[in-house]
Amino acid sequence: MPQVGVVIPTHNHVADTLECLASLVATGYPNLVVVVVDNGSTDGSPQRVLERYPCVHIIPLDRNLGFARAVNAGVAFVLDQGCRYVMLMNNDAVVRADAVHSLVAFALEHGGDCILSPKVMHYGCDSVWSMGSRVRRATFDLLDFGPGRTGRLPLDRSVAVDVVLGCGMFATDGVFSRIGFLDEAFFFYYEDIDFSLRAGDAGIDLLTVPWALVWHKVSESTRDTTYLREYYRAKASVAFYLKHTSGWHRLLVSGYRLLSALSFTCRNLIQGSLKPIAGHWCGLAAGLARGPALPRG
Repeated sequence: MPQVGVVIPTHNHVADTLECLASLVATGYPNLVVVVVDNGSTDGSPQRVLERYPCVHIIPLDRNLGFARAVNAGVAFVLDQGCRYVMLMNNDAVVRADAVHSLVAFALEHGGDCILSPKVMHYGCDSVWSMGSRVRRATFDLLDFGPGRTGRLPLDRSVAVDVVLGCGMFATDGVFSRIGFLDEAFFFYYEDIDFSLRAGDAGIDLLTVPWALVWHKVSESTRDTTYLREYYRAKASVAFYLKHTSGWHRLLVSGYRLLSALSFTCRNLIQGSLKPIAGHWCGLAAGLARGPALPRG
């Protein structure tokens, strides 16, 4: 069986990490190289992982350097180990026992460079959170799954998509040699969307594999504060739109996103949720000012 490198960035939440690793062990896939890249956890994550799973490789970072930098450190490691495939996983995700086998089999049949999306379910239930998405380039709307999305991808067969999310992304090694690694200008959020669009522009196939299942505890890493979640998301969105737009297209997208921000604000005001509003607008300001990755306070 071809060697698969699994890269799991972590920042605290060690119980989730251990559950993620247990699900990988349960796959029984005989040729996994699993690396946990720890973003300066303060809950003893590296030590507890090694106590339970001594074969897991740990890359400790001295502080939180963000999702993209952690992933890149792990990807460089597994490629150096000779892995033919790379799977990115959030530490708050778990795989079904046959998921890795299914993704490998599909990639082998495909034969060329590709990025694959499993079917990612909400943890603890059977509702679909994501399975890749198509993108409306005029406004960069993701069209599939989630509140207010207009499209629905078929759940019984593989189809082409524009975006594969990083919580379960599976890619051939050639993808990284062709387009490089994740853009480290993104601290948290949007790095997987940017990576996917770069891959598509390079002629790399992005495909769904609906029978490979992953369950994801959505936003678990930012569960303690909605302020931080919205700060990271908004700040990264500015970097993304500045990178992928210019001229009249940038003006169009800026106006559209301003309306989206106002709509987000109104919805949360009605619900009495002020922290997400503060995080969102502070993140937008920090993105426009090219401020620090981490907010103050």
